[in-house]
This record gives sequence, C-alpha cells and structure tokens, in this order.
Amino acid sequence: MYIRSDQVEVQISYDALEPALRYPAAFFRQVSSIRAWPKSGSVLICGVGPDAQLISIRHNQPGDLRAYRLSEAGLEQLSDEYSNDAIELPNGGIAYSDGQGLVLRRGVWQQRFRLGPFSWGAPALACNHDASLITLGKWKGDDCKLAYLRKDQSRVEVTPHNFFSYIAIDNQLVFIQQGRLKQLDLGQNKATTIGNKTFQSRIFDLLDIDPQAHYECQFSKLSRLAGEVICCLELFDPVSYCRVWQGIIQLPSERAELAKLYATPQGWRIARLTSNEESVAIELERLEQLRVVERKTAFLGLLAERPQSGWWPIASPLTPAISLAFYP
Repeated sequence: MYIRSDQVEVQISYDALEPALRYPAAFFRQVSSIRAWPKSGSVLICGVGPDAQLISIRHNQPGDLRAYRLSEAGLEQLSDEYSNDAIELPNGGIAYSDGQGLVLRRGVWQQRFRLGPFSWGAPALACNHDASLITLGKWKGDDCKLAYLRKDQSRVEVTPHNFFSYIAIDNQLVFIQQGRLKQLDLGQNKATTIGNKTFQSRIFDLLDIDPQAHYECQFSKLSRLAGEVICCLELFDPVSYCRVWQGIIQLPSERAELAKLYATPQGWRIARLTSNEESVAIELERLEQLRVVERKTAFLGLLAERPQSGWWPIASPLTPAISLAFYP
C-alpha cells in the first residue's frame, strides 16, 4: 500500500499508480502512525481528529489519539481511548498501545496486557505473518526491552534484551543490540549473535574488501523487502573511526543469498527506512558540523522504478516503527 497527499486530499494506492482510497487532508489535525498489510484493502491510522486535543510534549499533553480504519466504506473510528501505533490482525481485530501496555480489540471485545506506564518512546508494535506473535518495546526511562505476546500466552513476556531495531520471523526475533546482529529463539529464550567471523568474511567478499583488513561491522535499521530481511551496515576502521562503507544489505535465508542492495553516497547517512514489503523508502541526511543541512530520498523495489511519482510506502505491520512518541 502507498500514500501521497496534498493540502486537500490524502490518497491511498495498492500499486503506486492509481488511487483507490481517499480522505480529506484536513480531517486529522495530527497523525502518529499509518500501517497497512500489502494490498489489504484497508489502512489503520492513529491520529487526532477534528476539534480533539493535539499532542504536545512541551505542554505535557498526550493528545487525543484514536485508531481509525480507512476502507472503501470511508473512515471508521475503532477506539475511544488513547491509541497509538495500531496494527490490523488477520481476524479483523486490531492491536495498539494505550500508553500502559498492549490492547487487543475486535468490536466490543477487548483484552489488555499491562506493562506499566510509558513516559516516552514509540511502542514499536509489529507481528509475524499470521500474528501468532505480537511484539513491542517496553520502555523504562531511556532503556527499551523487547517484549512479546504469543497466541498461546495469557501475558506479555518482557525479555532482558534491549534493542535499537528488530524484526519478528516465525517464532524468532532478530534484533540489533549495540550494533550487533542477534537472534532470539523464543522457544529456548536464548539469544545468539549472528555476525560471527565467517559471516563477516562473507560481507568483506561481497563488498570486495581485503579479507585481512581489520574493519568493524556495525548493523542498524532492520527492515524487509520482498519477503527477506534487510538492514543497514556500516564498516569502519576501529582506530581512526573512519567509515569505509555504508549501505543496505540483504541478510541470507533459506530462500536468498547475502546481497548488497544499496551503497550510501559519500558524505551522507541513512536516517530511516520505511517498508511495505514491496518498496523501501530510504531517507538520507547530509551533515555539516553535526547539523543536518540537506535531505533526500532513495528507493528500493517497486518505487525505484518511479521515484518521482509522489507515492510513499505505508509501513507494514511486519516492520516496527522505531521513533519518538509521548504517552499519557
């Protein structure tokens, strides 16, 4: 699913060609998240509606965020309480954060899982393909722990692992901790590091780098493209801290090989990735004296063929959004 907008109208498309759904741009005073399954026919929006209180961290106001579904029938309000980062579930229900934990809701039925109050930090909700595993971040101060709810569980489990990015795959979580790529098997509740010396040698070979070079690999920003897990990678000299290479790679799986997808232009850095599985938007920044002086965008997948179309990928529930948010 794709989105574009002007001052009058917001348009949603299945194929980044023709708009299929629309709503007035003035309807939402603020929007915190927009999520959709690929070609699902509906979009979940968490936003502040007409005449509702805006979000303001300066004035300690969480804002009247509510969850809405946009479909061919129009906009439908799904929640009557603070609702952030909502994702749609295969059974027609939704999952969202109410600022105190995780809420599952379908019509009048709802189930709540308390994690304690959040002060700041996005819930980073996501799930695997059949939503048998729902995942989120549990913030305490500036520390965020991986948490998850399995279909056969009656409570949310909080792991001891903090993270900067993660992806749920079947019954496992792939996450990044202090620049290291790790995998958590929920069956054994055991985390292992993926980036061993053999894996690093394969990366050096992929990037045509001398295998005897003493460079460090630092991973960040996990995402998805065409069913495969991708991430940002930076190679740097541990002595001078000079960057040798930065870009996006595809992680190896049973179906795909390790691959180089994108090399960041010299002097730029990758700030953010947004994926709908079919396309990935790469937001780039150029800094001077630690200040952002220029921004631009690149694309992978379908949108790479039509970068000037104005369409933007709507984040899939399979990929969490890691960003700043405020909670009541």
